[in-house]
Amino acid sequence: MGMENESKVDYWLTEDGLTLIKAWARDGCFMEEIAQRIGVARYTLSKWRKKYPEIAEAINTSKELVDYKVENALLKAALGYTTKEIKVTLGKKIVNGEVFEVLKETTTKEVAPNVTACAIWLNNRKFDKWKRNRDKVIDLNEEDSNVSITIVRGPKNGEDNVNQEVKFTPNGKDKEEQVDKTQDKDYWPEDWEDEDDD
Repeated sequence: MGMENESKVDYWLTEDGLTLIKAWARDGCFMEEIAQRIGVARYTLSKWRKKYPEIAEAINTSKELVDYKVENALLKAALGYTTKEIKVTLGKKIVNGEVFEVLKETTTKEVAPNVTACAIWLNNRKFDKWKRNRDKVIDLNEEDSNVSITIVRGPKNGEDNVNQEVKFTPNGKDKEEQVDKTQDKDYWPEDWEDEDDD
């Protein structure tokens, strides 16, 4: 059994195997769940974790850590930042009589704040002031939610009259207008044909 587990670990040390372990850890899976997905006992996974630093690192990549990294990257993009750009070119440059074949240029570059990152940050952190469509939220109380739906069958093939009318009213209001059959939301009058049947 020990040899079988040792051969099984080979796959989990590959890039694909470690990527899966990282993803499971990032999704919040516990050691027991990761071991189950790998197909080994929790004890075996604990031994692998001690023996192989790659597996230990993959398991330690937690969801919280990744969330903080993304949050930091979003904040950095929202505020703008300074970066150094290094350009290496092959060529000859003579300095004080000496010939240099590799030229290395370092430039400092300003990255402007990203408007989308600003909007995402403010929409989520200061939603009372910056939430999208915040003025369009409608608070309905029970009295305002009296909605009535009426389905009317129009004339068909040159007919002049309307054959049937079905009304739906929530909360049982306006009961005089309702027919018992229309209380059932799946009710469909028998003489109404589906156009697909033709």
